[in-house]
Amino acid sequence: MVTRVELINNPYKQQFRILMNGEAVSVYSNLEKFMDEPFSYWCDRILEAVYEECNGGSFSLHFCSRGEELRVMEKLARACPHCVQYSSSPLTRPATLLDRIKGLNQLVRGVRESGYRRFRKRILFVIPDTLRRLEKDLAELEVRNSFCQVESGVLYYQDYGRKKTEADLVILISDQPGILQLARRMNLEQGFGIALGGRSGFQEKAGGLFLYESREQELFETIFECLLLSPLLEMFRACIDTMSAEVKSQHGEKLEELVSIELKILPQPESTTIEAGRSSRIRFRTDVEGYEAKSAQFHFSYSEKGIIRCNGLLVEGLKPGKATLYIYKEGEQSPCASVAYSVIQRNRIEELRLEEDSLVIGEGDFVRLSVSYLPVDADNADTIEWSSDQESVAKVDGSGGVRGIARGSCTIRCFAEQVSASCRCTVKPHLQTISVEEQELEMIYGQERELKINLKPENCIDDKIVVSSMNMQIVNVVGRTLKAIGTGQTRIVIQNSQETVRREITVTVLTEKEYKNRQKQKEKAAGNQAGKKKGLLSKLFG
Repeated sequence: MVTRVELINNPYKQQFRILMNGEAVSVYSNLEKFMDEPFSYWCDRILEAVYEECNGGSFSLHFCSRGEELRVMEKLARACPHCVQYSSSPLTRPATLLDRIKGLNQLVRGVRESGYRRFRKRILFVIPDTLRRLEKDLAELEVRNSFCQVESGVLYYQDYGRKKTEADLVILISDQPGILQLARRMNLEQGFGIALGGRSGFQEKAGGLFLYESREQELFETIFECLLLSPLLEMFRACIDTMSAEVKSQHGEKLEELVSIELKILPQPESTTIEAGRSSRIRFRTDVEGYEAKSAQFHFSYSEKGIIRCNGLLVEGLKPGKATLYIYKEGEQSPCASVAYSVIQRNRIEELRLEEDSLVIGEGDFVRLSVSYLPVDADNADTIEWSSDQESVAKVDGSGGVRGIARGSCTIRCFAEQVSASCRCTVKPHLQTISVEEQELEMIYGQERELKINLKPENCIDDKIVVSSMNMQIVNVVGRTLKAIGTGQTRIVIQNSQETVRREITVTVLTEKEYKNRQKQKEKAAGNQAGKKKGLLSKLFG
C-alpha cells in the first residue's frame, strides 16, 4: 500500500510539519529530528527517513514550500526510487522572501531600539580564467538594507586555497562539465556550484553542495536564486530572532504575518445566535484580499458537546446553550480560529389568522385588518410585517391598515418569519351619479310601476340603492316598485345606502277618469300645436 505523505515547509521559521495519510506523525518519530533544521540540512535526507517511517514501503509525496525549495525537492524526489509519485504547491500566503524582507526593513526602520542585530555576509565567487569577462559584474553584486548586507568578492581557480580570503559562502562557477569533480579537487564541501550550459536550474545535492546549471545570460538569476535559498533567508530569520521581547510583543501580529506561510483564517458566521433545530451559514475568509479558504481544509471541535455541530458550510444548533467552535487546519493540533455561539430555544409564531380572508373597499377608503396568532405568548410578535403585491391597487401600512388606490384586485399578506396569512382585496370605485328615465311620473290609482334606475360608474362599491316615498299615503315603495295607493302628488327619493348620492322625482296619482281626461287634454294640445305648425308652413311655402 502506498503511503500518502504531505510535507509543508516553512522556511521563514525554519520548521516543517509532515502528514502521513492525513495524520500528523508521532512525537517519537525519527522525522522529528529534522523539524527545526534548515531546508539545506534535511532536503536530501528526508526522503530516506520517510521511507523508513513507512516501514520500507513506497510513498507518494506532496511538497509545499517556496519556489526555490520546490525546484530542489522535485529533482530529489524524482531521483528517489521509493517515491512513486510527486506533486507540489506553493505556499498559500503569496508574499515572496523579497516582499517579506521589504516589510521587515520597514518595520526595523520604524522602531527605535528594536534590539535587532545587523548581519553581514561575504560571498566569494570562484571562476576560471576563461570567465574573466564576468569578474567586474560579480564583484559589484551587492545587497544592502537596514538589517543585512551581502558583499561580493572574486577569485580565480589558481588563487583559491592559496590566498587567505574570508567568506561566508562560496559560489563556484565553471564553463566546463564535471563541476562536482572540480569542487572536490578544490576541497569545496559547502556552498553552490554553477555550471554554464544549455539549461538552467537545480541539478543535484552532494553533501553540503547545491549544484546548478545555468545559461550564461541567466547566470545572475541563478545566483540570486542561490542567495534566496540560503544567506538572505538566514539573515531574515536571524534579524527577527534577535529582536527584543518588547518589540516582539508590540509588533507580534506584523512579525507573525512576515514569517507565516499560510493565510490567517477569518471565520465569517452568518449569525452567532442560532435557534435550536436550525442552522446558520459560515464562510472562511482570509487576511489577504481575494483569497478565500475552502471548508474542506478544516476539521472542527467544540468547547461543549451536543450544543452545536459544523459541517464546514453550516453550523447547526442542537440544543440551548453556549459553545465555542474551534477550527483546525488539516493535520494541526491547535486551532487556527474560533467562534463563540449561543443556541436559543425559540417560541416563534406557528400560525397567523386574519379576521378577513377577502375584503372589498372603495377607492380612497381605509380599513384596518386585524391579525391574531398562536401561540399567544410567541417571542416574535413584534416581527409581524405586511405587504401588498399590487401597491397601485391597494397599499398596506406596518399595522395592517389598508387604503384603496385604484380599481382592481391584489393580495394583502401578513407574515412573521416563515409563517404567513393572506387576504384577497378588491378595490371598487364610488358611486357618482344616479339617473332615471323620467323626472315626473303619472300613475293611476292602484297601479304599480318599477323604476328604471341607472348607476355610474357600474360595479361600484356603494351600489345598494334605497327608494323611499315622502308620502306613504299616496305612493308606497317596495324595493324599486312604486304602488299608487292614494290620489295626489308626492316626491320619490332615490339614494344609495350611504346617502352620498341622491336623486328625487315627482309622482302624481290620478283616478282613472282624471287620467283619461288628462290624456285627452294632452292629445288636444298636441293636435293644436301640430295645426299651428302646418299653418305656418303653408304661409311660408304656399
